[in-house]
Amino acid sequence: MNEIIAVTENDLKLTQHFIAYFDILGYKKHVQIHGDNTKFAKSICDTITTVEKSLRWRNDSSKNKYGYDLKLKVFSDNFIICSESNWYYVIAYVNTLQLFLIRDNIFIRGALYYGDLHFHEHFIYGQGIIDTYDIESQIAIFPRVVVNDKFIDAAKNVVSTNSDSTHKANSDDILSSVLASITDDFDGCKFADYLKFAYWRFVQSKNDDTSNALFLKVLSLHQENITKNIKNNVSNMRILQKYQWCKNYHNNFCKKYKYTDYIIKDLEV
Repeated sequence: MNEIIAVTENDLKLTQHFIAYFDILGYKKHVQIHGDNTKFAKSICDTITTVEKSLRWRNDSSKNKYGYDLKLKVFSDNFIICSESNWYYVIAYVNTLQLFLIRDNIFIRGALYYGDLHFHEHFIYGQGIIDTYDIESQIAIFPRVVVNDKFIDAAKNVVSTNSDSTHKANSDDILSSVLASITDDFDGCKFADYLKFAYWRFVQSKNDDTSNALFLKVLSLHQENITKNIKNNVSNMRILQKYQWCKNYHNNFCKKYKYTDYIIKDLEV
């Protein structure tokens, strides 16, 4: 057994963090489908590793003042990701993770917030995580990650107080692209739009045949899994409404960016 180290109140100091909290929808059913916990757990661990490699590979310290400094905890189907300064990688992690989870027909619900937090290897606490959890459990409702205004305002503040002109110019560009991937929903909430994030990352930024084909593969899988989930839950209104939201989200994106061949039609449901 590891040695227990005594702590003082000073060791439990709260600091302001950019916080993401989310959980996997239908976790119990996913475990049952996979037959045993280890297979599903392995797929989640592999996805986390892939996302972290993807983000670390894209981290250029000469352009990104903050570097890759995310803290991550996973407990069962609950994820906590946070950083004291790196707002970009918090939201990039959430968007990238959602894109990779599409492969396994996994959808998440969560929230992004900015508030007080103490993050330790064995202990996490603070009003920030309480508020983030409340947004996830009471406001998000659908398979979306709601972005609270405090998160956006704090990100803008980090950029505006960056005194290095070169880094500030780069941060302004990053902020603009990230804010562009945050979408206003029908109920007034803002959410992390992972399809728009993927479109910006693969189509707008690169616009080559390989990247375009990769994006279409993501869009096709998204279409296929949402259609399947709606068909499998026609008699369960509580779950059905969640995937109906996904259908509306998917179709609104396809209409806006003219991917009409990938629209989920009512006849398919």
